[in-house]
Amino acid sequence: MANHQQQQLININVLLRLKVFNVVMYDTIKAFCKCNITQFEQLPIYPQIIPEYSKEGVLVGGKTTIKNIYVEFDYIKGELMINGSLSRYIFGNNFETMERRQAENAITEICKKIGIDAKEWSLSRVDVSTIFYAGQTMGTIKKILGEVKRMERTEYKNSIYWGNSNRQLLLYDKTMWAYENKKNKEIPDILKNAKWLRAEMRLLKNIARQTKTTAKLNLLYNSAFYDKICEMWLANFKAIGMRGATTTKEETDPIKRLLIKMYKDIPQKMESYVEDTMAEDADKQRRYRFRKKMADLKQKAITAMEGAEKKYKEFQKALITAKSVH
Repeated sequence: MANHQQQQLININVLLRLKVFNVVMYDTIKAFCKCNITQFEQLPIYPQIIPEYSKEGVLVGGKTTIKNIYVEFDYIKGELMINGSLSRYIFGNNFETMERRQAENAITEICKKIGIDAKEWSLSRVDVSTIFYAGQTMGTIKKILGEVKRMERTEYKNSIYWGNSNRQLLLYDKTMWAYENKKNKEIPDILKNAKWLRAEMRLLKNIARQTKTTAKLNLLYNSAFYDKICEMWLANFKAIGMRGATTTKEETDPIKRLLIKMYKDIPQKMESYVEDTMAEDADKQRRYRFRKKMADLKQKAITAMEGAEKKYKEFQKALITAKSVH
């Protein structure tokens, strides 16, 4: 891999592989529950439902909204469904980081307005994501990030998709997405003309099997389930291959790859130096120098990650300020 491409990998690996920010949040969810017509007509949401008819004039269902959450009833299936973004429900945008307790408050409120407890709903889709500053263009990232096993890779102008019938991974330019979708009023100044990326995992079906849980709606604010979702998100993004990356024994560990290959101030001869120092016949002094050098590099990595975290906190602060202004 060319040296400049190695350097471009730094922010992606720091954030996606080393999990600097534990800010994975829920976005779009879909859920359903069984509900016959008699039960449906007793619900507090029923008076707000706008009926829908077939071409033959037969009543087939109805729908309404609770803020941005769509609520739909299917008379034929006897199912009630909800679909929408929890973060938009809470904040009016999906830039801000939603805490698990906020998710609980939102779900509890939605379920109360409908009249069916959260534990009665089964999840049929869950999107989880985070936003981070990448420092490079999507064009560069496309050249770096490769394939994922058993997933089809698709490129668009400002995004990359990996997917199969069960789940999708998305990495896209969140700032450009907002402009193209005319959501620029949501973008604080810190985001404008910047390289903010969204890393999103979508569980599209078979959620109970994928998460090895009951996949009930109330699990979204269960701490163990949230931890499991975060680990799934991380594991899936870690599975993305790097185009042109070598796979020698020393490079299979992402931290060693970060320290040895990615910092621009590491000499190109560092790799051969490591191999020489780690040789079986290396004396104690050479091993000491190596450990000291690696300790120094580790500290540089920590400093870089702290700088990225500071930038992210500034981003969150700017979001709060922008929200109060608008």
